[in-house]
Amino acid sequence: MQTTLAQVVPADLHDNGPLGSVVTIAEEWGETPVYVARSCREITAVAFKINALGGYSGAITLMMGVRRDGTILGVRVIAHTETPGLGDKIETANSNWILAFEGRSLDHTAAERWRVKKDGGDPRW
Repeated sequence: MQTTLAQVVPADLHDNGPLGSVVTIAEEWGETPVYVARSCREITAVAFKINALGGYSGAITLMMGVRRDGTILGVRVIAHTETPGLGDKIETANSNWILAFEGRSLDHTAAERWRVKKDGGDPRW
């Protein structure tokens, strides 16, 4: 978990140990752990451990880091059951597709750009 967290929240953004600074958000579908990164006691970023239920072969567990201003720092796949050689391209070991989310935000990316390519979204998706 520490390695994945470091990939989505760079070390230069915090002076605490985000893995030891976790808050749990209770939702109707379950609980979401949120790892809080701080520098000089100010929150600089958070990382969410997310279970996406929309995978073709089942749930996909992700870690997503978000800067305080809402910019995505990174997204990494923790676990999935997608088809090897096809659906497993969501892993950085097999493709750089997931890196396309870095630097995006809801404020600076038009809603239609979040769609998949076949629906008129970003050509990388």
